[in-house]
Amino acid sequence: MGSARRCSTAKLLNIKIVPVGAKDPEEFSAVFSEMKKSKVGGLVVLNDAMLRVNRALIIALAAESRLPAIYAPRDYIESGGLISYGACIPCNFRRSATYIEKILKGAKPGDLPVEQPATFEMVVNRKTAAGAWSDDSGNAARARQRGDRVKKFVAIAHSRLWH
Repeated sequence: MGSARRCSTAKLLNIKIVPVGAKDPEEFSAVFSEMKKSKVGGLVVLNDAMLRVNRALIIALAAESRLPAIYAPRDYIESGGLISYGACIPCNFRRSATYIEKILKGAKPGDLPVEQPATFEMVVNRKTAAGAWSDDSGNAARARQRGDRVKKFVAIAHSRLWH
């Protein structure tokens, strides 16, 4: 989704997008501090090699900040992240077999169309969700409020921003 479309979608939903970035892992703490000052209600982590290699640190900082985060690759969830939404990688590999078959039968690779992923999956780490949003102080109303915040974030991220 392009930047202009993201901005117009955010405006329709009355959401403010706060772009943040880091050139290296040493900047992560400062970025999370900036998000806290900006009172960010959720975090979308883009699919980037430097971020992916440092996913454990990002996940830890998001949990420490009690910030609901959604990631593109599923391996963030396997590392303790809250939510992932992205292309189904095994599905893409299975689909690539049709390309290989066509090439082996004589098709020129340059003549084959480029395809976008057809299957997407959303995965919620229930253990992380239960732990991150449980109420340590016994204040049930505050726990429900945090839970509602996660539900709203998931609904927005899944049904509005990527479709």
